[in-house]
This record gives sequence, C-alpha cells and structure tokens, in this order.
Amino acid sequence: MSGVILGDWTHRRGDVGGGRAVAAEFGRPRPLVAWTFRPRDGGNVDQVRVAGERVYVATMSPADPAAVGWEHATIFALDAVTGRVAAKRSLPDPAPVAAMIVDGPIVHVLATRYGEPIFWYALDAFDLHPHHRRALSIDSGAGAGASNGDWDVLEAWASADGGIWMELDGPSERRVYAFAKDDSVLLAPRAKEATEPDPAPRDACCVGQTLYAPSAGNWDDAGNGTPPLIWQLDPAGDGAPEPWASSGVTGPHSHAHAVASGGTVTALALAEDPSDRPPQARGTKRALVQAMIVDRASGVVRVQSAVERLATRGACEGARLARRPNGELVFQCTDGEGLPSSDLWRISPSGEMGAFPLPRETLVLDAALGDCLLAHAELKGGKVLVSALDIDRERLLGKRAQTIWSIETPDLGGATTVYAGAGHVLARGAQALAAIRL
Repeated sequence: MSGVILGDWTHRRGDVGGGRAVAAEFGRPRPLVAWTFRPRDGGNVDQVRVAGERVYVATMSPADPAAVGWEHATIFALDAVTGRVAAKRSLPDPAPVAAMIVDGPIVHVLATRYGEPIFWYALDAFDLHPHHRRALSIDSGAGAGASNGDWDVLEAWASADGGIWMELDGPSERRVYAFAKDDSVLLAPRAKEATEPDPAPRDACCVGQTLYAPSAGNWDDAGNGTPPLIWQLDPAGDGAPEPWASSGVTGPHSHAHAVASGGTVTALALAEDPSDRPPQARGTKRALVQAMIVDRASGVVRVQSAVERLATRGACEGARLARRPNGELVFQCTDGEGLPSSDLWRISPSGEMGAFPLPRETLVLDAALGDCLLAHAELKGGKVLVSALDIDRERLLGKRAQTIWSIETPDLGGATTVYAGAGHVLARGAQALAAIRL
C-alpha cells in the first residue's frame, strides 16, 4: 500500500479540539480520484464529515421557483471505499444545514434559516435513523435580545455530556456562544460581541464540557484598540468574570483562534499592522501575530511569543491553522473571502516562528496529514488542485514548502473545502464531492 490515512473528521476543523490533524503514513503515494458523489437532484453539497468507514454528506435541494423557501436538506451516509449510498435521510423542515457533528454513534445536524428556529436532529450514525428532532428555543429574556428566528448557526461542538455548544450570529452582526442539551438554549453571558459584518466562525475549541471561545478585538480611527480574547465557558455556570487569556496584539481586524491538544490550549492572535493604514500597495502589507500556549488546568501561560510583524500579500482578516504531530502549529493568513494572503508560518512549541513560501501562492492550508501538510487551490473550470507539502527538509534556496504529490479533481463547482479520514482525502465543492485515494 502506497499510503495510509487514519482517523476521523468529525467537526468543521477536524475534531472537537480544532487541530485539523489526521494521522497518515506515505510510501510512494499514487493519488487517484477513487469516486465522486453528486446529488441526483442537482442540489448543493453543504457539509462533509468522516467517521469510521463512513462519509457523511449534507445536501440541499435546488431552489424551486414555485415553492421558494420550501427546499429541504438530505443527509447521506456513503461507504468510504466505494462512495455508494449506505443510508439516506431527508430532514422534515425546510432549512439548510448550518453545522454537522459526528459524536460516536450519533450524527448531530443543526439546520436553520432566517425566520425559523434552530432545528437540532440526532441521527443514528449507522443507518441515519432519527433519535430526536428539537426546535431550539432561545430565551430572549435571558439576554439574547432577539427572537428565535433571528439567529444563524456558524459552528457547533460536541460536549462530553451529550449536549452541543454553538456559535450563533444574530442581528446587527452580534456574536454569542450558546449551549443546548434539551429544547432550550443557555446563552453564555461572556464572549458576546458586536462585530463588523463577518460570516466566518471564530475558531473556538471544546474540551469535555468546556468551550474555549475567542472574541475579536476592537480598533477605532483614533488608533485606540483592545486585543482579542479567549473566554473559558462552562454550561454549568456563567463562566469566569474575566477573560481566560488575552494577547498583546491590537490593530484593525484583530481576531483570535484556539486549538486544544492534551492539557493545553494554543491561542493565536492576529491583526493588520496599523502602520499599513491607509492600505498600501500589494506585497507591502504586514500582520501582527502572537502565539500563546496556556495550561488548561491552571490558566498559566507556558509560552508566549513576541508580537511579530509578518509580511502578507493582502488583508489578514482570517487564518487557517493546523497542529502537527510534533506539536508545531502551522498557520496561514486569509482575506475576507477565505483566500490565502500569506506564506505558511510555523510556530514551534517554544514560540519561535518561521516562514515557508508555497509552491504556488493560491494554495490554501487544509490540514496536517501525518508529517506533511494538505493544501488546495481552485483552478479554472471548477477543478481543484489538491497537494501534500513537505516543510521539514532544508532546500538550497532556504526553507520552502515542497510538493510531495498533487492531483487535479473533476469540476466540483467552486467553494472548495478539503478533509481527510477513512483512507481518503475528500475535496468538497458546491456541487460535488471527490474522494482521493493514495
């Protein structure tokens, strides 16, 4: 066998800790597209998760001009080896899937649209038999400040007690975190924020029942700002009165990301360099970056890097992170559209940072796949280039990421995301899913 990929992809960022890491070993990989999946009704492919020998796909039926707003979502369980449909379940409520989690024997699905409640379905992971359907009630008197139909789900995490944490986006770009275990929703009184229009999740992570939730910093035209923060949220109480961790980064579009591993949480804070205001020409922008490794039990900061200035090719409004098996954290700045705006940067367990130029600037970091990194770039005609990269070997021209293998997929319809697990790399587009076997 030329390549082995182990592990699951149960949450948006790989697992509940958000590490985007899948175990893998490679001999002489020969990547090929093993199978593709397209909804027969021509609908969209919205969510993909991988667990065991199954690939779970959430699709949305195409719009019907005669019944606008009555489109329904369908969940498929595909055999990972063949791509054949092993089980299928159409959801009863006309709402698109906003988040999906595989938690052991249960597939949790959250679906909603504006004006509708948040529907929480629990399906059997083997045959998608329904366990429950709940219309979650948000108590506006408890501080929500909006009706049940005003919230959208950006991300969700499985709690160890069978509940789920959610990141909700509300009216006036208001962002909150909430916990649900039955038909009601408990809003976390901390980590609420009013943000600029930004549909991207905040990259929180969960350990047991505790959520480590970032909140964005603030910046005004006078040059005054507050840094992004990390909050420790507990469904059993109202959380700590103060932030759990705070960075030293302030600037426009500041944001934080949290990744849990072992007994620590690694927090990465980024912002645009205020000295670049007004915006300079392409290639002259910089981002402020700081990394922290915080002990979960005590809250003590074990490692805190200096605030570094990193060169970017454009705005740094988001980031992609992946945790490698050796404890390193790799990240890449992205713009408001999720497109790459920097090289890869590696942060060692001691907090040191180093840059690794990519073979092509359009590659987006997806995951740590064993010791290598997984990345993709969208090509013309809807095709996707998927590549595995090596950043460990020294080159004559210095530290650069080198391609180990790459492959082009068929037309997937754009809006690509890439996952790994169950022996495959999976490239999802808006219209199709391609499984790559090594």
